Amino acid sequence: MTKSNEQTRKLPERFPRTNTERISDELNPEFLFSGTHADLLVQIANGIIKTKKLAKKELQRRGLDRNGMFVGYEKSELER
Repeated sequence: MTKSNEQTRKLPERFPRTNTERISDELNPEFLFSGTHADLLVQIANGIIKTKKLAKKELQRRGLDRNGMFVGYEKSELER
């Protein structure tokens, strides 16, 4: 099993896949930080920036719950 196939199998079923079990770059976690400045990567790698906390904040900004379902902006704010 290749590394890319391991990545694909870990994604929830709601993510689209092609017949070859490949996922698009924007859904591939291997490319999550590809556009991130090196200074930020260093801070993330050293635990200075808490990426999990930032991801939760972004879900709230989009009105999504932790499962990626739209719950509305007001409800999302309550689930901090």
